[in-house]
Amino acid sequence: MRWLAFLLLAGPAYADIVCTYAGDEVVIRLHIRTALGRDFDCIHGGFLGNALPCAPNGAFSLYAPNGQFQGITTGRDYLSHQGSVIGHFIDVSTIAFTGGYGDANGYQQTWRFVIDRASGNAQLARGEQTISYRCSN
Repeated sequence: MRWLAFLLLAGPAYADIVCTYAGDEVVIRLHIRTALGRDFDCIHGGFLGNALPCAPNGAFSLYAPNGQFQGITTGRDYLSHQGSVIGHFIDVSTIAFTGGYGDANGYQQTWRFVIDRASGNAQLARGEQTISYRCSN
């Protein structure tokens, strides 16, 4: 499926990627907003509850425990952050989001969602469980 390979070449136009598994949906929203001079992409799905976490490509967004956005980092600052952390990375083969939470004991990644851009297949990893999705735009 070439659609994922070319999706990001179109520039900052808003685009959705919808991934499904047995009636469950995960939606990736590319270029949904601009803040701090960066385009932000977001992920939404049942495993996230009502949250719509967003991050720029190649960075981590930091959220307070109450869900309020606190900023972004491209370094390892997220490892000592107390609150939610959303990482987002796009390269030639994948579109990925990671999520976790930091507290006084440090950062713990709790989930990862990765789309294979060549096949349109995706996987959600949460703890010991991995669920395979099929994506389209």
